[in-house]
Amino acid sequence: MIPALLSAVVWAQPTPQYVATRFEMGTRLKRLDAAWLKYRRPELRQAAVPYVQQAVQAFFGGQYGRACLALDSATAALEDRPRYASDAVDLAVKTRVIDSVSPVTVNLTWAYDPKGTPTESWESLPLKAGVPYERKVEAESRRGAKFDVVTRFSLGGTRSTGGSIAPGFEARLAQLQPSPLKQLLEEFVHGKSEASVDVGAALGLAEMAQRGEKTKLPVEIPLAVYDGVRIRAMIPNRPKAVVIALHGAGGSENMFFEAYGAGLGVREAERRGWAFISPASKANSVKASLAWLKSEFNIEGLPVFVMGHRMGGGIAIQTDPDLVKAIALFGPAGNTIPDEMLRKPIFLAYGEQEMSILMSGIGRMSEQLKGSASQEVRTYPRCEHLMIVADALPDAFEFFERATKR
Repeated sequence: MIPALLSAVVWAQPTPQYVATRFEMGTRLKRLDAAWLKYRRPELRQAAVPYVQQAVQAFFGGQYGRACLALDSATAALEDRPRYASDAVDLAVKTRVIDSVSPVTVNLTWAYDPKGTPTESWESLPLKAGVPYERKVEAESRRGAKFDVVTRFSLGGTRSTGGSIAPGFEARLAQLQPSPLKQLLEEFVHGKSEASVDVGAALGLAEMAQRGEKTKLPVEIPLAVYDGVRIRAMIPNRPKAVVIALHGAGGSENMFFEAYGAGLGVREAERRGWAFISPASKANSVKASLAWLKSEFNIEGLPVFVMGHRMGGGIAIQTDPDLVKAIALFGPAGNTIPDEMLRKPIFLAYGEQEMSILMSGIGRMSEQLKGSASQEVRTYPRCEHLMIVADALPDAFEFFERATKR
């Protein structure tokens, strides 16, 4: 049901305003990841790949608006439709945490100029490119701890945004002592967090820790810091194994939870009863993650699987082989796999349209893995550097399962 429009105020601007940051790119990447898994027709994926390649190049070139445009174009190609003016739009609630369900203010901004697209309206209000808008809209409760706001565009269909419901949030946040969770909550409230945060759950975890109570399993930890490494984790009750996932350059500890197949790795681990830990990719990330797991939950001695994308893959092959049962590499950076790591089961995946700058190193690694029954190299058609993780994750987990039986 589309919520009723309560009021609308429009601010005319002397010149168009376009705002594209990592946050706006992250929102689009999540939409692209969901579409990539949903739409698998070869011709649609083939049409989307060049746009994804453009997005990667624009991101590393610091051209965030161009990256947002390319990501939207890729999603439109997958959905077999033209690009809409509303694709350039970003929606955000003005107050991200509220005490109870009530009308909320929604802000509309633009990531780039949607030139070449038909004119659209937002809930019957005509839109002008580059002009920000504000509306007060009814919020709808979702599972008690979150709220949604759903609005409609004349061509682009519906779009939702939202936030969290946490009674007494400001007072409770002020009473917290400094901690990673408090920092994350403050970042979320001020719109500086890239993560999708369950505020109620995170606030409860922070309050329990401050009271000295032990965290109960199963649990998702949105942020911890150990030995200088930011960590996000999902820990089931009595985990059977541990997966440590290392993101690529420019990413964060949130990539494997919210992108890379819209959190597919977390779901694959959860259905197997495995812990899933995604640290910020650093040289000491694997050791810090395992030490944190032991310190916080007294969990050790389980099979440990490490996976990594690009830079994360380069870190994975340099990990102490005594710590790991097997590794999975997705379009990894680097030239060769160290001899001591070659004793371990290794899964190497790359797309047919992988970045040329990486292919020489990937080719050498592929040669190293040839002829071994415990190692596997997979090439994925109609796939490039960014989407290789989503395509290869299920195969990587099956590879890890086979490694546990050797």
